[in-house]
Amino acid sequence: MTLAAFGALAAVWAAAIALPGPDVFQIIRIASKNTRAGVYCALGIMLGNTLWIASSLAGLATVFAAFPALMLII
Repeated sequence: MTLAAFGALAAVWAAAIALPGPDVFQIIRIASKNTRAGVYCALGIMLGNTLWIASSLAGLATVFAAFPALMLII
């Protein structure tokens, strides 16, 4: 994966994370009761998302390395 492709992927990922979704509503629900708990909730969600995305990218990189012809399909 080139640096430009990784940058584009990171930009799309950041935009998707910034859009409101169930995670944002969970953080708002928790933070409205206790600010510190809301911060910990947000940190936990960010850590979980980061681990999930990093592991999925590592898996996809392995698949594309094993089968370069898949890049033509994408």
